[in-house]
Amino acid sequence: SEFSHAMYGFDENTSYPSPSIVTTFSALMPDYLDPAVLSPVSGRYYLNEPENFASQFSGLDGLVALNYTRSSAEIHFGLLAYFTDGRIETHFTTGSTSTLEGTTQTTWFWEDLEKLGLVVASTDAENSPNYSFQFDEYFISKEVVLAQNYPNPFNPSTQIQISVPTAQHITLTIYDVLGWHIQTLYSGRAEAGFLTVPFNAVGLSSGIYLYRVDGESGSKFKTMTLIR
Repeated sequence: SEFSHAMYGFDENTSYPSPSIVTTFSALMPDYLDPAVLSPVSGRYYLNEPENFASQFSGLDGLVALNYTRSSAEIHFGLLAYFTDGRIETHFTTGSTSTLEGTTQTTWFWEDLEKLGLVVASTDAENSPNYSFQFDEYFISKEVVLAQNYPNPFNPSTQIQISVPTAQHITLTIYDVLGWHIQTLYSGRAEAGFLTVPFNAVGLSSGIYLYRVDGESGSKFKTMTLIR
């Protein structure tokens, strides 16, 4: 039969940790490195609830990451983030991928969390696979990063990629070398991650053009070359 995340309570995440708390952590970045075993078609919940998040994460800009190993692709991990402002968000780390060892990165800052839950579930109806995990942190630039367009030179189309550290309003604009506005390619809210914007220069003459991104951290620009 088909298994779904809902069968393990992910659709009722606001009710966790009512099913069963196996382990409650009090360390900054706890781990569970000794392999644990799950019975066929079962789940386990871990709660990371430091005694004082405010003092532990003071001055840190790290984001939540999870290192994991598993003996079977039938083991699935899901993170439940409880934010200090009352929000609750989920992040499924492995799903149906065949990777047995890896790291998954979220867009959650440790300092914004009140607590962090981890659900480990097995969809194996016959075997008892094992797993281990370790909470970690990673860092990204606080500023918007503007990449060189690709291809460059181009004719007539190219793509511009922007790395956005946190959700914010982004504007991407094209100018000629004299500073005259040519086109606004993007203006709106961008989620944390990578934003790729296509640009078609049909109707424009060969030459050098400037493209500028404006975000909460300021403005950045680069040049690109159109060759007919």
